[in-house]
Amino acid sequence: MIFFINCTVKKNGVNLIQPFMRKYIVLIVIILAGTYYFNIGNDSKTDVKTETNNSVKDIAKTPVVKKTYRPENGYSPYNSFFGKGIYNNKTDNTISVSSPSFSDIVFLLKDINTNRTIRNEYIRSGSTFSLTGIPYGTYTFTYFSGKNWSNDISLKNGQIKGGFTKSKSFSKSESEESDCFV
Repeated sequence: MIFFINCTVKKNGVNLIQPFMRKYIVLIVIILAGTYYFNIGNDSKTDVKTETNNSVKDIAKTPVVKKTYRPENGYSPYNSFFGKGIYNNKTDNTISVSSPSFSDIVFLLKDINTNRTIRNEYIRSGSTFSLTGIPYGTYTFTYFSGKNWSNDISLKNGQIKGGFTKSKSFSKSESEESDCFV
């Protein structure tokens, strides 16, 4: 970007600011040119080889995990593993889940009697999502939490795709008091 500055302060017909400004503009141009020159010069000197214990084969095998789009509330990232969600829309059974303000979660709802996960729902941080049409039954829940969702993460030896790349944690209900009866 180029900025043009034109200041004029005259005393007895003599411009007082312009000679003063010229000195500073010339000084700024010299500093910028020097910084640019030294950065270009340093770029050519950065061909420094570093010793590592990794072979080229090891580096090629290392998976690159990319952050992907952040799913919307209600997205079911693990349908390919658990199957499509089970609904009974003839009931008014609803479970509302509030995620913490500091991380997103994937909430899993599992039927204790059939041992089947009937829902897997992505819920963004600081929001509440309602799972509707829950069939009558007794359920337990688990959830994964974290930040920076990536579709490249593999879980269960590659059987499940998708997960968090930062601040990851896993929690589940372990007692009958935390079971959900609907």
